[in-house]
Amino acid sequence: MIYQLAGITVEFKTDLPIVQYLREAFRPFLVDELKPDLSYRLHWFDPDLLVLPPITDEQRESLKIIPGFHPSRWYNSPLLRTREVRQSVEACLERPDLAHVDLRLRRAIIHNFHRSDVQSLYPSQNEIFFGYSSQNKGQHPEAVTIPPHRNRVAPMLVNFSALILHCSGVVSNGLAALFLASDGGGKSTVLKDFPGQLVLNDDRVILRRAASRIIAHSTPFGRIYNGPQQAPLGSLFLLEKASRFEIIPTPPSEVIKHIWDEHYLIWGILPKALRTRAFELVCDACKQAVTYRLRFSKDGVDWRAIEAAMSK
Repeated sequence: MIYQLAGITVEFKTDLPIVQYLREAFRPFLVDELKPDLSYRLHWFDPDLLVLPPITDEQRESLKIIPGFHPSRWYNSPLLRTREVRQSVEACLERPDLAHVDLRLRRAIIHNFHRSDVQSLYPSQNEIFFGYSSQNKGQHPEAVTIPPHRNRVAPMLVNFSALILHCSGVVSNGLAALFLASDGGGKSTVLKDFPGQLVLNDDRVILRRAASRIIAHSTPFGRIYNGPQQAPLGSLFLLEKASRFEIIPTPPSEVIKHIWDEHYLIWGILPKALRTRAFELVCDACKQAVTYRLRFSKDGVDWRAIEAAMSK
C-alpha cells in the first residue's frame, strides 16, 4: 500500500489483514506505484524460532551507541535471537546517531532515520495490536490499527521538514486555522458548526515547510476530513473550555510550549539533529501564524468571530 502525506510518499508493507482496514481509511490518499520517500514495514515473527545465538559481548558494546537501546536490559532478550529483529537492529549501526530502537518483551520498534525506514515486529500470538483481544471487543478495527500506524510514521516526517500535530483544522478564505487541544479538549466540537467545506482533519494535521512558508496538510488520521487538502497556515487557536465564548490574542510562546509538551513522545524518538529541526519548525509556524486562546462553552462557538480573528 502506497499513500501520500503532505507530498511525502509512504510505503506500508505487511502480509497481515490489518492492511484492508488501512486501505479503506486511507483510500483518498492512496497513489499509484511511486518511489517511496519512506517505508514502514510491519512483521510477525515466531518467537519460538530462536535461530541465532545470543549477542556477544562485542556486539553488546556496539549496540550501546544506538539511542533507546539498552543492552544491559535486553542482553538476554529472545527477540534478539530472531533473524528479523537482529538484522533490523544491526542495520542501525550504519548511522547510530540517526536511529532509535525500542525493544520490549512483546515487540520491537525500530526507527532508522538514515534509511527513512520504520519496522514494527511483533510475536505471532500478540493479538492486542490488531484489536482482536477481549479488551478491544466491540471496537472497530480502525480504532486500534490507525493510531499505532500513525505513531510509527509520525517521527519519520521530520526528515522531510514536516510534523504531525494533535489538532483539528479547517481552511477558510484560503488560509488554514488549527485548533490545538489534548484528547477531549474540544477539537471536534469546534468543527460542528463550521460553515465552510474544507476540513483538514478533526484530530491530526501536518505542517510542512515549503520555502519560506508553513503549509497545513490534511491527513487520514481522524474521523472527519475532506481528502487531500492543503493551505498556508494562517492561525493557531489554543482551545479552553469555559463558561462563555471568548477569543484572546496569545503570545506565540504559549502555543510553542503547548505543542512541544503535547508531542513529547515524538521528540523523544528523534535524534538530536532532527529534534532541533522539529523545534525550529514549531517556532516558525507559531511566528508566522496569528495565535489565540479560544474559550468556548458547551453551547458552541461563534464562527463569525473565529473567521474575523483568522483574517487579522
